Amino acid sequence: MAEDMVIFTRTFDLLEWLLPKSERFPRAYRFTATQRLMDAALDLQEALVEAQARGRAARGCPPCAAPMPLSVGYGFICASPTAGAG
Repeated sequence: MAEDMVIFTRTFDLLEWLLPKSERFPRAYRFTATQRLMDAALDLQEALVEAQARGRAARGCPPCAAPMPLSVGYGFICASPTAGAG
């Protein structure tokens, strides 16, 4: 379980780095290319969370009772105490 948590950290780091950078894009690109770039980064994080949930379900782990938000609008990770079990 420790290996797959690195990907969540790296994805969050990417988003944390990308947001301030996208605010400084030229005005002509800020609302087109920037939006697509941010959507792709957020879709990546969402796909990772879904993959983790499916893997948990396949191992028979209980679903997360209370997801913990990473940040507003960035998705959720499980805070289940049984996350490493299975």
